[in-house]
Amino acid sequence: MKNIDGTGAAPTDGPCRKKENIRNQKEKARLSKAATKRRRRRTAEEGKKNDDNEMKGAMKRVNKEKRQEDIRYGERYDLAATDGSDRGNEVRRKDRRKSEERATELQSEERWYSDVPS
Repeated sequence: MKNIDGTGAAPTDGPCRKKENIRNQKEKARLSKAATKRRRRRTAEEGKKNDDNEMKGAMKRVNKEKRQEDIRYGERYDLAATDGSDRGNEVRRKDRRKSEERATELQSEERWYSDVPS
């Protein structure tokens, strides 16, 4: 490029312009680093949320399996009382006690019938 009057080479950027260019480059680099950090943090948080949700789901499945197992083996669940209170345990204890009492009654009846000569 030539001077305005058409002669010689174009003037180079002065020292002030060079410093401004360097400042701009540093600012761009700083901003892109910050953006990268934000991106990484965001993905890490999303990953953590996913892990937490997976853990919650796994615990729900385990609890559900335990509940079904207990129901299968005769321990009744009061599902409304599984809010952390002790009421659910109380209901299960009473049911277990009733079933034990019933079992002892049946055993005594069997013994009585076996004692009676036919």
